[in-house]
Amino acid sequence: MVQLRHTGLYVADLDLMENFYKEVFGMHPICSHQIQKDDLINGLLGNSDAEIMVSKLITDQGRQSGTDDMLELVHVVLPSDHVTEPSVSSIWESGTMHLGFGVDSVQDTAAKLIENGGQKVTEIHEMSNGKSCGFFEDPEGNYIELIGSK
Repeated sequence: MVQLRHTGLYVADLDLMENFYKEVFGMHPICSHQIQKDDLINGLLGNSDAEIMVSKLITDQGRQSGTDDMLELVHVVLPSDHVTEPSVSSIWESGTMHLGFGVDSVQDTAAKLIENGGQKVTEIHEMSNGKSCGFFEDPEGNYIELIGSK
């Protein structure tokens, strides 16, 4: 059996992003600012001096079911002498992703999202199935799709 357990999202400001997803989507922390530095991380990042700091958040539904509906926010901590160029991506480029959230009210959630530092990307549209849908960005520019339950 295959199970999609979580979505990992790499972030620059772990505090900002953890608070954003807690405030806007009512997510609950499983762990916050947990540091991981081991052979797995060394291999993943290609740097034996690097570590990650992870906060894991879960939705109410995930809490009830005990599985899934988890967002893993990952902040990479590189040595101070490591230089990287920021990457810029667009939603249509390969490798760019979006988080899709089913919500009771797209309009109410969009307002909360914007109040907490997010941005509107598209207008809210009614889809052919009668559900409303719109795209937004979180404070670090990650794409979020809101899908109404109607």
